[in-house]
Amino acid sequence: FVFDLLPLDALERWPRPSAQDAALWRGDFPSCKVNFATAEFTLSKTVEMQILQWLEGLNWSVNGGYFEVRGFTDSQGEVVRNQVLSEQRAEETARVLVRLGVKSSRIKWSGHGVAYEGTTEADQRRVEVRWVEAIE
Repeated sequence: FVFDLLPLDALERWPRPSAQDAALWRGDFPSCKVNFATAEFTLSKTVEMQILQWLEGLNWSVNGGYFEVRGFTDSQGEVVRNQVLSEQRAEETARVLVRLGVKSSRIKWSGHGVAYEGTTEADQRRVEVRWVEAIE
C-alpha cells in the first residue's frame, strides 16, 4: 500500500459535500419484527397472520424490490449454535413469506448470530423483515 499525505491547505481546494451528493437510497424501509422463544425457530399461526397483515399493508406485489430477512439470537448458548439458530429463524420466516405468496427470488435471508443491540434477551431473539423497494 502507498499512502500519500496531503498538506492541509490542499484539502481546502476539494469540494465539500452538498445536498446534491445524497444517494437515492431510502433508509426508512417498512419492516416487521418477529420474536421467538428461547432456542426455537418455528413460527406460530398467530405470528404468520401478523406477517400476512403486514404484507397486505405494503404495495410489494406491484413495485419492484425484495424482502430482506435477518435472523438473530440472544447470548445464551454457544456461538456456533446461535449462528445456526439465527439462520434457521431467517430461513423459516422466508418460507412463511413464500407460503404467503412471495416468490423466493424476491427474498434474501441471512443469520447474524447474537443480536447485541436488543435491550432484553427476548428482544434479541428475533427476525427482522424489511421490504426494500427498488430505486427507479
